[in-house]
Amino acid sequence: MRVLDRFDDLGLHCTNEKTGWAPKANGKIQYLDRQWVRCNQGEFLQSFLLKLASSYEEDMVRYVYRCCRINI
Repeated sequence: MRVLDRFDDLGLHCTNEKTGWAPKANGKIQYLDRQWVRCNQGEFLQSFLLKLASSYEEDMVRYVYRCCRINI
């Protein structure tokens, strides 16, 4: 048996998540710590991205992120 054959039954289950919209604070992107990016217990954060609602200076921002779990 090859070592890699031992991992054939492993599966990765991922979900896309997002925070609520929040103001950019007078055109500057501030207070990112007020955005709660979190995955459930047993999951890990695979990626995250700061998303702008539009290019308007006073508009809103939020995080779009991906949480994954390895199924053994």
